[in-house]
Amino acid sequence: MTRPQAFKAGLRGSIREPFPAEARDSGRELGLRRTGGEISILDRVSTEDDGGATSYSYAERVPPERGRIDPLGSRSTEYRGDQVSEASTHIVTFDEGVSITVKDRVFAEGKTWAVTALRDRSDRLVTRIEVTSL
Repeated sequence: MTRPQAFKAGLRGSIREPFPAEARDSGRELGLRRTGGEISILDRVSTEDDGGATSYSYAERVPPERGRIDPLGSRSTEYRGDQVSEASTHIVTFDEGVSITVKDRVFAEGKTWAVTALRDRSDRLVTRIEVTSL
């Protein structure tokens, strides 16, 4: 019995519609899968020479992650109001579970971007970071 049928039958509030298992996937389909592209994460790698000096380089993570990059403040004032770092100019949204640190970089839209801040999210449906162009 659907909720409207239950309401008409006088069973107000006693019928619960189950949350569909596909809800998260369909939400992603409406979000990143349609509007996003592939964004490469560049992991910072340290190497030490014979003298003990450490140098850093960046290695591209394979495969690229599904993500989207937007200017801060482009969609609403929420992005600018919740900005973590003043140096940030853009926000990158990835699917949940993407592991990235402020030491890493991303390559998107033909540019290399430095990660300036990680956004801590309680819902964990997506991973968001703030970046600035190098």
